[in-house]
This record gives sequence, structure tokens and C-alpha cells, in this order.
Amino acid sequence: MLVAIIPPLKLSVMAVPLAAGLALASISFRYRDHHSLVFVVVFASSFLVLGALLGELFTWPWHLLIPMVIAALAARVWKRDVRLSLGWRAGEAGARMLTAAFVVSILATAALVAWTELVQPDLQTFRAMVPSGNVEVLISAALGFALLNATMEQLIWRGGIQSWLVGHTTITLAILIQGISFGALHWAGFPSGWSGVALATVYGVMLGWLRHIAGGLAAPIFAHILADLTIFLLILGSF
Repeated sequence: MLVAIIPPLKLSVMAVPLAAGLALASISFRYRDHHSLVFVVVFASSFLVLGALLGELFTWPWHLLIPMVIAALAARVWKRDVRLSLGWRAGEAGARMLTAAFVVSILATAALVAWTELVQPDLQTFRAMVPSGNVEVLISAALGFALLNATMEQLIWRGGIQSWLVGHTTITLAILIQGISFGALHWAGFPSGWSGVALATVYGVMLGWLRHIAGGLAAPIFAHILADLTIFLLILGSF
């Protein structure tokens, strides 16, 4: 219904995230988890409506932070005695997990470099986000972007969505659904398009597996930070 009344959104583009959202909502409905159902529906509705109303102003990180805050408030009003958890705990962060995270980040780096070389995407939008200044400014911007983006996305997908799904279905299905959802939101990200969605989905599944074996978010956040630093360097190198 939302897609039908919002002309700027194309059904073909929104098909994958809508399917992921419907899967989350269906599981909530099936297990009568109305509290989580409210959160999922309000988050998706806020994302779609604000995206249509604000257009290009609705960019990172606000396109995730604002709907998440609105949905959390709605869920809090719906059931005041239940606290929403983003599944935050560090988990195992020893040499074994850091090695696994490093391997995941190396694979992600290779995929990002290959995608950039093969697809030759237009990076003008991303270049505009890079601040002008000396080396210190660029280093600060790179680290700030990587830390904020990696932490925020891991809290949402591997912390919130995956942790919640594990309580309602198998770990395999939980990792797969959160991976598809993660990939879908990268339609206009880096990497972008259908090839970008496919790569981000695989990467999301890898991070979900890493979160599962580590028992927390420290390892996937570490892997994500390294991948985001690679993205920043690729954008910087395109000038």
C-alpha cells in the first residue's frame, strides 16, 4: 500500500527490501510477537515515508537512525514493560576471532576492489561526502565514518534483527534473512545496483555467521570497519 501511494519509489527497486520486511513481519505475526511486529512495521513505514518526503536529504546515517528511533519509541509506547534489545555484547574477541574477522575483511576488500574495477560505478555522489582538507582531516573523516557506520549497521542487523530472529527460527534462516535485508538496503549504497545488493547480501551473511560463532558484535564490527575504510580509500582514489 505504501509503495502504491508513493510515486517516487519504484516497485522493482523495493521488491527485495519489501520481501525481507514481510518475512520479518510474518514471523512476528506467526509467533504473536506483537511488540516486535510494531517495531518492524513502524521502522519500515518511517523509512519509506521519510525517504519519499525528504528525498536526497534522507541520507546516511539519518535514513537508519531516525526510523530506528521512531520505531523504538512506538514499541515503547505499545508495551512499556518490555525493553527492546539490540543484542549488544562484545562476545569472543581473542586471536581466533580477530583472525576470522580479518579474513572476512580481506574477502570483502577484494570484492569491493573487483566490483569497482569491473562495474566502473559513478562515484560522484560519494565524492561529495568526502570533506576537503589536509591529511589529518581525511584520516579523521575516514575513521569517523568507519566507526559510526560499522557500529550502527552491526547493532541493527547482527545485533537487533539477527538476535531477534534466532529466538523465532533456525540460526541458518536467521542469518540468511538478515543478510538479504542488509543487502537490499545497499541498492543505492557502495556497492550499488543489483550486483551491489548481491555482494552486500553475501557479506551480510558472512558477518552474521561471524557474529554467531563469536557470540557478540566485536568481531563483525572489526571486520566492517576495515571494509568501510576500504570504501573510503576507493572513493578517495577516484578523484
